[in-house]
Amino acid sequence: MTITVEEYTFHMIDMFITSQGVLMNILLLLLIYFCTPKTIGAYSVLIINAALVDLVIALCGLLTSIRFIPCDFTILIVSYGVCGRLGREFCFLLFKIQIHAIIHGMMSQLLSFAYRYYALIGVRIPSKRRIALICFGVYIPTLIVLKMD
Repeated sequence: MTITVEEYTFHMIDMFITSQGVLMNILLLLLIYFCTPKTIGAYSVLIINAALVDLVIALCGLLTSIRFIPCDFTILIVSYGVCGRLGREFCFLLFKIQIHAIIHGMMSQLLSFAYRYYALIGVRIPSKRRIALICFGVYIPTLIVLKMD
């Protein structure tokens, strides 16, 4: 299989951006763990959730390096990433995990907005444990994506 200059350039840019995403999200997790003030402790659960989701998205993107190719009424998914050496089923699983994480990230944005809204109107903020349980409750419906074939 020969790769054109454009495809190689795309692959290199994609790998650079996704590797930066992985590194920055790891740095963010470390900062949250070591530098979060007690006053925003409950909100740090939502930030950790977002950072973990973004880390999964970036890591799957780094391993798959997917390119979409439109062909009539079909979209072909071509993976240029490392996962190609491990088989197309593994690449497809990583792609499904990435889509799953994207959907969970969108759902988690609603939680962040709700938290901020409750903070603005002066309603009692839930504890860290309760927010973690709510995040897990939002996570469960997004598992449907992983079950799809």
